[in-house]
This record gives sequence, C-alpha cells and structure tokens, in this order.
Amino acid sequence: VNSDVDLGPNDVLASVLHAYGTLNNVTEGRIDAPFSTATYTFSLTQTKTLLIDGLSDDDAFSVTLTGPNGLSITRTIDRTDSYEFSGTPIFTAGPGDYTMVVSATTGHIGSFAFRLLDLSAATPIAVDTPVNFTLPAGFVTQAFSFNATAGDQIIFDSLALPVGSDQV
Repeated sequence: VNSDVDLGPNDVLASVLHAYGTLNNVTEGRIDAPFSTATYTFSLTQTKTLLIDGLSDDDAFSVTLTGPNGLSITRTIDRTDSYEFSGTPIFTAGPGDYTMVVSATTGHIGSFAFRLLDLSAATPIAVDTPVNFTLPAGFVTQAFSFNATAGDQIIFDSLALPVGSDQV
C-alpha cells in the first residue's frame, strides 16, 4: 500500500492510501482545476488486445483514447470494464501513437487511477484446475487465459465470493 499526502478541498490535509500500489502500469492523476484535463501518450509497435481497467470509483471522470485508423473510445473510469458496462470492454489497437485524455464532468476536481491491460500478458491457467487469488483492490481486473478449441463449452464455477459481493 502506497501512502501519499493530498491537499484536498478547503485546504484539509489528508492521507490517501492506494491499495493498488503493487500493480503494474497504473496511471494516477488528479484534476486540480474545474474543466481541466490530464493527457497521457504511448506508442505501440505491434497490434495488441487491450482493456482499460478503471481503478477509481468516481463516475465524474472519463477517459478518451484516440489513435490510428480512427480509434476513439470514451469510457467513465469507474465503469471501464465492470458488469455495468454494456458491450465488450476489450478492443484491438494497432501499431502507432495513442493519446489518453482524462476529463471530469461539471467542473469536478479530484484524483483518479486506471491502467491499460495488455491481455496477451494474462495469467495462464489450466481448465479444470481451481484458481485461488485475491484482488489487491476493489476495482482491479485480473485477466486469465486458457487453451480451448472452438466449440468447447466452458463453465465458470465460482467456489467462493467475498462477504457482501454479488458480482464476479
């Protein structure tokens, strides 16, 4: 867990704890002024299958990804890949330069976090083998991969959920 000092509204000093401090490729930022944006850039040398993993529970922030071949995706950070997202959150991005712009609605200010997951780096698992893991933070996505043949029927059997959890 990382701890940072954050001067919040009304000059109140607070300590902000980040439970996702052990995750790779986390982008953290803060919009300090109403209607401001935060811009991030990256380049890909080959085609990737990606997922934006929102790590903040503030629906006032959205992220827009733009890139080659007219790619333009806008998502609210709190629902980038959650059960509340309609459709598939996964997308393909080819070689080239990309820009991600985080903005806030209605002059909102505050902190946000997200990461861009490369699904080719998903943790490999074997079918018919139990997998035990604990997510390091409440909004983190864990990606797994397994081998299957077209037409195979795969059943996900959750053997346990955290107390009070109703979504997998």
